[in-house]
Amino acid sequence: MDRYAVWISKNLLVISLIGIAAFSFNLFIFQDDSVLLYDYKRIFVCGLVVLNSLLVSLSSQQRTQTLSQISSIDKRILSLLGALLLFAIIANLVGYYPIRGFIDLSYYLGLLLLCTTLTLNKHNKLIFELIALISVLCFLSVFLGFVVSILYGDGETVWTILSYTNPRMMNQVQIWLIAPSLYLVLVSRSYKAWIPLLLNFALVFALQARGLAIASITGLLLWALLDARYRARIIKTLVLGLALGYAVKWLFLAPFPTYILTGELVPPPPLRTSDSGRVEMWSFVLQHLSFLGNGGDAFACNSPFNARPHNSVLLVAFNWGVISAICYLCLIATLLIKVIHVQDVKARLWV
Repeated sequence: MDRYAVWISKNLLVISLIGIAAFSFNLFIFQDDSVLLYDYKRIFVCGLVVLNSLLVSLSSQQRTQTLSQISSIDKRILSLLGALLLFAIIANLVGYYPIRGFIDLSYYLGLLLLCTTLTLNKHNKLIFELIALISVLCFLSVFLGFVVSILYGDGETVWTILSYTNPRMMNQVQIWLIAPSLYLVLVSRSYKAWIPLLLNFALVFALQARGLAIASITGLLLWALLDARYRARIIKTLVLGLALGYAVKWLFLAPFPTYILTGELVPPPPLRTSDSGRVEMWSFVLQHLSFLGNGGDAFACNSPFNARPHNSVLLVAFNWGVISAICYLCLIATLLIKVIHVQDVKARLWV
């Protein structure tokens, strides 16, 4: 058992990326079956959490390795995690939905346990090849969705894509791809290394992904600020990548394919300037904050909005209370400080 458990745990990142690649280009489940299109991704993530938990429970070697990983964490971080967990438990006990709250909390604990296993996985050539593959498959899902919509006369929109019901779900995958894709350009002399980066930037423009654009560009600029050796190359690659990515979007996604297939040159959609209701969501959260929290899943079940608040700090504060949110902010600050002090460019990428 130990031998198989150790092999699986060492390759869990590869298994995860293969699964993500599979659902990034799905020709079997379509938009008319939206519930299944949403849920099989959730089932996959839950499956990874359960698999890792079983490995830790049943394999003494894996359990020892996990405990060693946890014991090596800085005591201040452990204290913050412990305080966050304690007040999350209190919030669930006094909250609206104790049972759902503890199920929600156990899922996050499972994710933390999964992270301890993934930190032991090597970030070798295969990992970057899978990241490149996922980038290509995401692009193909959008490309085929757009082309089919044009051929049927409906016209392409951010919703006419394959594999994902909501384009923002695809963006949540992409946010993990852009920095490694840029790293590939930095360390490779091959022009092929540009392909994943350009395809991801093309999708940013095609799907009007403002949140993804802000998060990824800010992260890359922070990387450039911290890395004096690669600063000029990172900024140059970022600017060139955005320009070429827009050209790829124009040629292969919109509007040029519409002109080729229909003879009509459709003007680009207007730039989104609305806040998508986020200000109202944030106002609702601030108005209904409780010091001890409202319990897990409280926002999802009690808010009038059919969406998350798009702000993890506010979500933690609403569900698990003010002290949990403070601990969460301290953990974020600790991570940022660690990123600043890491010198190796590849290590900084995966911190």
